[in-house]
Amino acid sequence: MPDHLHLIASGLEECPDANAFISLSKQYSGYYFKRENGTRLWQRYGFERVIRDERELALTVGYIVGNPVRAGLVSHPAEYPYLGSDVYTLAHLLLMCAYGRSAE
Repeated sequence: MPDHLHLIASGLEECPDANAFISLSKQYSGYYFKRENGTRLWQRYGFERVIRDERELALTVGYIVGNPVRAGLVSHPAEYPYLGSDVYTLAHLLLMCAYGRSAE
């Protein structure tokens, strides 16, 4: 999205520190962005949640892949160039959330 980020991250440890991950990610990216562009990248506050099961993951993936469509940027998620995963193909993400078979 042009003005915000959706990210699903999975910890590798039994009790990962999501707050530390978010803080360091914003610190590093914000530093280099400001160095290049002379302006801040991140707002002061953000929103995060813990995904506890496969159903909630599918709902969250569905929300994320449908976001550029709802914003009127594209007519189908596959047209949005900034949508993707290091783990799953876009086709797998669309199947995971059954995109197009619901009210999306």
